[in-house]
Amino acid sequence: GFVLTACGGGTSGTSGTSQPILPGTSPSPTPVPSPSGTPNSGATLNVVSGIQAASQTPAATLDVFANADPSGQVFDKWTGATALLLTSGERRSGTLQIASTSTVTANYKPLPSFTPDTKVLNGLPASDPAAVNAYWHFPSMGLRGLIFRFHGTTGSGGPQFTKTENLKFARDAIASGFAVASLDSVDRVNKMWNATVNQSNPAANPDVANIQTLIAMFVAQGLMPSTTPVFGSGHSDGAGAALRFAFLLNWKASHQSGAPGTTQIAQATTVPGIWTMAQNDVVQDPNRNTSAKTNSDALAARMIPTSYSIEAPSAVYSTRFTQIPGIGTADSQVIYNSLKSANLLDAKDYQINDPTTINFTPIIPSQFSAFGTEITSQLNVAYTAHEFSAGMDRRVLDFFSAHLT
Repeated sequence: GFVLTACGGGTSGTSGTSQPILPGTSPSPTPVPSPSGTPNSGATLNVVSGIQAASQTPAATLDVFANADPSGQVFDKWTGATALLLTSGERRSGTLQIASTSTVTANYKPLPSFTPDTKVLNGLPASDPAAVNAYWHFPSMGLRGLIFRFHGTTGSGGPQFTKTENLKFARDAIASGFAVASLDSVDRVNKMWNATVNQSNPAANPDVANIQTLIAMFVAQGLMPSTTPVFGSGHSDGAGAALRFAFLLNWKASHQSGAPGTTQIAQATTVPGIWTMAQNDVVQDPNRNTSAKTNSDALAARMIPTSYSIEAPSAVYSTRFTQIPGIGTADSQVIYNSLKSANLLDAKDYQINDPTTINFTPIIPSQFSAFGTEITSQLNVAYTAHEFSAGMDRRVLDFFSAHLT
């Protein structure tokens, strides 16, 4: 097989259909009717266990957002007038025009809290900066597959089970019958994934060798049979890793978030792939989204199953920050008020400027300083900057489910 040693999570391309908002400009929300529906119609959309807000979602007039997962539960689906919803299985959905008074309800299903198991893979103390740690959790019953989650540059495996959006993905996956595993890249200096690609010897890539060690351990411990379907999912540099490792190990499918992955691999792989991108994620690479579309198209051209989605910005509604564990409704309102008072939100609660260019320390009340990283992450997700979002979890998990065999 071919050998590829170039580093990095993606390459530039020129084709595609997305039209990203340029950095430094204010998003221009599509005019929408008031939450009461068509003006003067008297139509109302009642949202139970959720909230509605203005929308930039293509084909939608409003967005609905499910409330944060209650303790011991995980979002399941919307019920009620779901014909009005564009994605009834996702926490956020655009809604069609409301013609008559209707109700949609966010539903949840049981999922106990969990702490992942962990192991050091290179024999160092877990606290050593050079330690390569692995983390995993298997569902209590009904295992359908194993998903490896790969961190971005400067990242590590642990936050895949702790950071708000990553934890949502892990919980959604486990509730859907998938085990989730993550690990640190071998490179603990740059904290990037090794880019060596040698089809005749996949383990020439040291990160692949660690993955193979983990899979063998899971089988030996009786956590899964050797025939268990395996998938890759990652954000940024981790997106390139997911595409690369799925190719090398012939996994069932891969998920690339926020980066296209290497074009050469996309042109060679036979592994189905789904790309989930963010509309305003154009600062580091203006061609990032079109490059991802190019890579997805490369699979489609060879009749390999693929999917490409681009997430539109969303409103920073007043209870948005309750998604963060430890932030309650009243706290979220205070944080929202601080953003509104600083003139960072427009009349429809969309961010006026790219949050990655703003110092929020003097803006967010000091009592929430411990949540600063998570608050800015939620703002990045809402703006669709370069941040992992769990907003398209269901379509990713459905794509994986379609390729279990």
